[in-house]
Amino acid sequence: MRICFLMLSHWTGNLGGAEIQVRYLMDYLRTNTNHEVSFVCRHSTATDGEGVAIHRTRPVPPLGRWFKTADAVSVWGWLVRLRPDVIYTRVSSPYVGVAAAYCRRHGSRLVHHVARIEDVTPFRARWLRHWAKRLERPLYEYGLRRADAIIAQAEYQRRFLREHYGLEAAGVIPNFHPPPAETPAVARRRTIVWVANLKRNKRPELFVDLARRCLDLEDAEFLMIGAVQDPAYARLTGDLVNVPNLRFLGPRPLEDVNRILGQARLFVNTSRPSGEGFPNTFIQAWLRGTPTASLEVDPDGLISRHRIGVAASGDMARLADQVRELVRQPDLARELGQNAAAFARVTYGLDNCRRIVEVLEGRAQAQGRSVP
Repeated sequence: MRICFLMLSHWTGNLGGAEIQVRYLMDYLRTNTNHEVSFVCRHSTATDGEGVAIHRTRPVPPLGRWFKTADAVSVWGWLVRLRPDVIYTRVSSPYVGVAAAYCRRHGSRLVHHVARIEDVTPFRARWLRHWAKRLERPLYEYGLRRADAIIAQAEYQRRFLREHYGLEAAGVIPNFHPPPAETPAVARRRTIVWVANLKRNKRPELFVDLARRCLDLEDAEFLMIGAVQDPAYARLTGDLVNVPNLRFLGPRPLEDVNRILGQARLFVNTSRPSGEGFPNTFIQAWLRGTPTASLEVDPDGLISRHRIGVAASGDMARLADQVRELVRQPDLARELGQNAAAFARVTYGLDNCRRIVEVLEGRAQAQGRSVP
């Protein structure tokens, strides 16, 4: 069977959560199946990804600077040449609509994987700031409504899909990560880590604020890891020299990020809930026995219900107090970290890849238990 992954970015062009998940899924397909896999995207720095051909789209200038729809002719051309039996899309973009139109014309199947809240909620934004996205949203929704199967990451996404679009997800398949090769540190450093690309939805400025609020924590170090994707945050990184307990490490390879998370006392998330789906960094930290301190994001209430970290319900003062408590009480942090590791091993293993492959093959719906 020929499977085409159709994404805005390959992981060499943008290492975000959706791209990491696709990387693991493609690794699973190459290792465990005989399917022919290809990749079509706008952003990539490679032409071959570990044996998988990467085909870059060619936006029509000058519209391609603002409109992803400008790639439509190029996307269609690649699909015609590749002749996929199944097209896999992830993240809301006009590419999903182009894929749906191709599938209706050529008898292929479209499997769309929800990546974040905005994928399953009607788009509402200020006209001047998001005018291009507003114009392109109908093409994404055209594809969403015509997908042969929709996979949700979390129960709330399945609920929103039903409430806002009257559509039923094939089921809920949580994200997945390979088990860590390294052994979690027993004696953990007094390190608080933040990992994300620096952009508005991730709100890195709030982690800087948190570090300032916690200057009273002796020997505690706050580490910020990520690439500057929004030019508005270029100045922020320069101002960090004025925060003595904070270091900005810039972008780091995935392996380095995992090693740092495995040595940390705590992982912090400051993202807007509207800009997240299910953060992969949560799972990366949990698998390594590192609890999460989240300002607002807590999909399906997992952090609170399973005692795998702390959630501040949007209150910065409360988040700072929670961080102080976990830094000053290593036994409590260790208990939450052990809970997190046990929960993650059971819930976010690579068996979830198998379930997705069964949906791609048309052999099964995305059935199975939701995350408890």
